[in-house]
Amino acid sequence: MNRTISKLLLVALSACALASCGEEKETNQTAMTPDSSFFANVGKGTIVFTLADVTLTDTLEAGQIELGGDFASLAIKTVTRLSETSFSIYVEGTCTANNANLGLVTLKSDATKENKENYLASFSIGTELFHVAQSSASSHSTDGVMYTDFVKTIGLYNGAKWIEDRISTVNIGFQTTDPTNYPLTNLSETSVAYVDSSSITLNYTIADASTIGKYTVIFGQGTNDFSISKTYALDSIGK
Repeated sequence: MNRTISKLLLVALSACALASCGEEKETNQTAMTPDSSFFANVGKGTIVFTLADVTLTDTLEAGQIELGGDFASLAIKTVTRLSETSFSIYVEGTCTANNANLGLVTLKSDATKENKENYLASFSIGTELFHVAQSSASSHSTDGVMYTDFVKTIGLYNGAKWIEDRISTVNIGFQTTDPTNYPLTNLSETSVAYVDSSSITLNYTIADASTIGKYTVIFGQGTNDFSISKTYALDSIGK
């Protein structure tokens, strides 16, 4: 009798395991990739997410997305289902400063057809909208003087976009912090070029690269659709 009971119990346990008997949904799995893991605390922004191995339900609502950490004070204004595996949220507000500058976004399980687990994405929070996406430097000699040529690709966080017809040296200007000792004429071959809505390039040449921090670049208010202006030393854009 005991042997029979043992066999029945084993079968029951095996069946329960195959059917995930009593299984609870997993939570907070890191399987949701944002287009950027950095968010600038400038009052608004759009974040695009891509999901792996699961598909979104046919409709997606703000109530299925939870903001936490320093994102808790933001408000979701718009949710857009971009495809079966991607979506975006547009948020407004000022991030709190209570959780080590860490923002969290959770997609609840009922937002996926698999309805299995919540998906979590985390963000570092900073203050600067502008950042150097790529940078290079090369040298050339003219009349025995060695010059350094800089090319920097400047991007924008939070889904902000550059406005093409505003990208010129009229709206993005170079200046010096000390005209007497570091005249602007030491900075030559300056130019600005529109690449696409997410990036522009700055080009400039200088004889003494160690003095580059004495020169600044001004991004005018009308150059981006967030209408944010900023002045940076050329060696500290986005810092």
